[in-house]
Amino acid sequence: MQKTSDGVEQTAAEFRKTAAELTRVAERLNAQGGVVDRLAESAAALTNASQAFNAGTLPRLNHTSDEAARTARQVSRTAGVVSDNPQALIFGNGAIAPGPGEPGFIPPKGTP
Repeated sequence: MQKTSDGVEQTAAEFRKTAAELTRVAERLNAQGGVVDRLAESAAALTNASQAFNAGTLPRLNHTSDEAARTARQVSRTAGVVSDNPQALIFGNGAIAPGPGEPGFIPPKGTP
C-alpha cells in the first residue's frame, strides 16, 4: 500500500508539474506581444497587402491587358491593309485604282 501511495503521489506531483508548465506556455502564447499577437498582426498585414494589390495593381493589369489587345487588333488591321494594298505604305490608304480586267479600269495613255 505504501509503495502504491508513493507512486500515486509521485504521479500526482508530475501531473501538477506538467500542468504548471502548460499553464506557463499558455500564458506566454497569450501574453501581449506573444506568439498569438504576432500571428494576428501578421495576418492583418497580409490582409492589408492583398487589399492594396487588389485595389492598385489588378486594375492596372486589366488596363494594360486591354491596351495590348487593342494594339494587337490595330497591328492586325494594318497588316491586312498592307497585304491588300502595299502602296499604302508610300501613298497612304486611299482608294485603290482598278487593275486590268476590273470594272472601271482605264488603260494608261500611250499604250496600244
